Amino acid sequence: MDAQQPDFLEMARCIGSLGEQVQNCQNLPAIRQGNDIVEALNRVNTKLDEIKATQREHSQSLQRQEGALSALATRVYANEANSLAALANSRATEDHSTLVPLKSVINNEAIPGFPRTIAEIKNLDG
Repeated sequence: MDAQQPDFLEMARCIGSLGEQVQNCQNLPAIRQGNDIVEALNRVNTKLDEIKATQREHSQSLQRQEGALSALATRVYANEANSLAALANSRATEDHSTLVPLKSVINNEAIPGFPRTIAEIKNLDG
């Protein structure tokens, strides 16, 4: 009994036909629209990345501005305190008169080593 042998030419023709049909799958609306959707999503993701970068830049700029405003507020408070201290100190006329210390415009804290009395001013080197 002779077993039937494969027909290689028929197999080649079928494989070629299958290849053509697989290639035609790209023409299916669902596949084409799916590709369009993927491309649109990629564009949206790119735009979101740009928006995030812009937001990050704005946030950094805002932080710098907040720092500058904080430093300015410190200077204003120190200058105001120094004006009041100068007014109070202008009334000090005796060696034992207590002085109100001036404040640093950097940190609004009393200047270290500021003379406590008129006598200490008179004893300063210089």
